[in-house]
Amino acid sequence: MNKLISAIKVLVVDDEPLIVEELCEFIERNGYRCVPSQSGKQAIERFNEYEDIGLVLCDLQMPDMDGIALIQALQRLSGKHRAFEAIMLTGRADKQDVIKALRAGFADYYQKPIDLTELLEGLQRQEVVLQERQKNLQLGHLSQK
Repeated sequence: MNKLISAIKVLVVDDEPLIVEELCEFIERNGYRCVPSQSGKQAIERFNEYEDIGLVLCDLQMPDMDGIALIQALQRLSGKHRAFEAIMLTGRADKQDVIKALRAGFADYYQKPIDLTELLEGLQRQEVVLQERQKNLQLGHLSQK
């Protein structure tokens, strides 16, 4: 069976290695390439290393850098030249945390344990949003030239 592979890579960030491994296996079985990361610092390195990362699945609570700080760092790195969409994963979704995360730039969030079917639908929705943003970025660059 020959499945289509998305051109967009998914950066999976969680401080629990088993969660990263299981999410990456699931994501890759469903047509995406995955870049695993177990810390905010490592995620920033991977984001810089792979220009085609367009979706970021990120745990909210991590010891070195929480998900909100990570997404804000990635936004600063991206500037106006690179688009990505972020999806938050959380074990305990305090309403204020979710609101803060959405305001910081997360497009969506999922409560752990994660319903993988819902997560896949969310990835697909965000991929469509991302493609539109990338198209607008390219048109903006063309109009500046």
